[in-house]
Amino acid sequence: SRPVMAESYLKPKADELARAVSSGDESEPEDKQPEKEEQTISVDPEDTDVDLNHCGLRKIQGLEGLTKVETLCLRQNYITKIECLETLTSLTDLDFYDNRLSRIENLDTLTELT
Repeated sequence: SRPVMAESYLKPKADELARAVSSGDESEPEDKQPEKEEQTISVDPEDTDVDLNHCGLRKIQGLEGLTKVETLCLRQNYITKIECLETLTSLTDLDFYDNRLSRIENLDTLTELT
């Protein structure tokens, strides 16, 4: 199987998944900004446990192909909104610790979460 790819700017391809990793918020003090260089993160779409801890993520995108994932760790990122997870219906554990969320939303389709 092909890996899931996450790139700095979303460039969708038919045979892979992509998630955007964007640069820091200019309003943040310099020492609090995420790194501004582009990253590529590969994730096997067959994985049941996906750890994207401390990857500098600001937005969730392109994870639709992770149909077997049960555990998704998004700790210590810069995510401000829970979105684009509705197809991950096999998720039982979702971790957003230490992000920039102001509300918990868009989890209605994730009925297996415990």
